Parts: sequence; structure tokens; C-alpha cells
Amino acid sequence: MSPTSFGLVIALIGALLVVRGTMAGLFVFVLFCSLFNGSSAIDLPALGWATIQPPFFAIIFLIGRMCIPGQTQFVPMGDAARKHGLLVAYCIYSAATAFILPTLFEGEINVAPMRAVKLKTYFDVFPLHPSSQNITTAFYILGTMAAAICTSVVARDKTKTNFLVGALALLTVTHVFIGLLGLALANMKMGGLLDFFRNASYAQLNQQYNGFIRINGVSPEASTYASYGYVLLVLMTEMWLRNVRPKATGFAALAMFLHHGLLQHRCLCADGAYPGDCLSWQH
Repeated sequence: MSPTSFGLVIALIGALLVVRGTMAGLFVFVLFCSLFNGSSAIDLPALGWATIQPPFFAIIFLIGRMCIPGQTQFVPMGDAARKHGLLVAYCIYSAATAFILPTLFEGEINVAPMRAVKLKTYFDVFPLHPSSQNITTAFYILGTMAAAICTSVVARDKTKTNFLVGALALLTVTHVFIGLLGLALANMKMGGLLDFFRNASYAQLNQQYNGFIRINGVSPEASTYASYGYVLLVLMTEMWLRNVRPKATGFAALAMFLHHGLLQHRCLCADGAYPGDCLSWQH
């Protein structure tokens, strides 16, 4: 296990927030770490160079903050686990079966490979067998469960509502900015500058077709960037409709709508064509 430069920065900030910060502050830190879903905080060479993404590493510090003696949140965490009973049950079942089922059905069925291997055709399949991916899958699904529980605990404090909503609005605008920055850099033939943030071991795709470039920001691919932004669009729109900090959430929702609705899944021409040919309006 080897931490990357991102992991060291997260560890430093996370430890500082555990000692001097608040749960809400740590939660916002985890949220902003989630922007870098193409990055690696920790590399795991023993597991086939699997990676731990920044938010899943940062949430360890949030959980640690909740377990500090004298400030423990065990009761709220228990209440949150009960409220998310179906999700908790699903995550525990998924994590357990990630280890059990590949062993139980080893060699009995054929599956498509998850990692790059030498394929004769795109439809090749291989006998099922346990692999390092079962460990990383279990870790990520348990991290999802932890994220849901931690979110419920932090949201219980009504005095932090304005702070959290403002942070989410800022997160949304930052996501838009990263996407536009990626487009501008790609148009100037400098898109490689953002590759510094895309250091995870899985495939990092820069998708182009006939001079058209799909927006991906610092995400591993355009679809990941789009799905992340869509969640924020729905969240900001819902808050604006419910009159929750309408100026901040309304602005964030509008910015994401214009970016996500008009540009996402569109492409910016980077080969010097006429401006009128630079935007593709097909989904």
C-alpha cells in the first residue's frame, strides 16, 4: 500500500480537521474530494494496482471524528443505519458475496473481464475466479454504506443547514468550472495539464471523434463526469424549488443546467474548424 501525493494531502488536511475542525467541515471536505473521481489517494500494488479514490480515503477521517471519545456519535450512527436499513443490508450482502460467490462458483460460469487482457474479440469471456477486484468491490460498497450513514448524522444538526447547502452550491459551481477549464485547455491543445489529477490505475479516457472532444474534466471518462453533474443538478433544483437558500441554489442549478444541458455530451472542436461546427447537439 503506497499513498500518492493526493493521499498525503488528504491525510494532512483530514488529520487537521479531526483535531481542530467539525464534523460538518470534514463532511464538506469529503464532498470536495469526490470531485476527483479519476484520482488515486492510495495505490495497492498487492491487489493488482487497485486504487482507493480520494473520497473513500477522506471518509475514514470523518468516521474517526465521529468516534472521538467524549464526542462519539454512536447513537446517531445507529439511528442512521436503521433508517437506511435496506441500503445497509444490501451493502453488507454485496460485500460478503463479493468474496463468497466467486469461490462458490469458481470455474462454473464465464464472465467478461473487468481489466484489460489479451482478447481475440470484444465478446471473449473467461472462467469466473476470485481476484483482487472482489476486495476492492467490497471496500467501495462498504464505503457507500458509510457515506450514507455519515451524511445522515451530519444532516441531523439543523444549525449547519445553511453551511452545508452553501457548500453544495459551491461544489456544483466548482464542478462546472472544472469541466469548462478542461474544454478550454483541450481547445488550446493543453488538455494534458489535467491528467495530473487522473492518476488512478483504471482506464482514463479522452474521447474524441472527428475533432470533437467529450467533456470529462478530471473524471476518468465523460459519462462519469456527466452522471456526477446530473446528481448535483437535481439536488440544486430541488433545493431551489423548496426555497432553501434560493439565490445560491438557484444560481448553481442554472449554471449546471446550462453546462450539463447545453454542453455535456456535446463536444468542443479542437482542430481549428469554424465556430459554428464546434458544438455537436447530438446526445
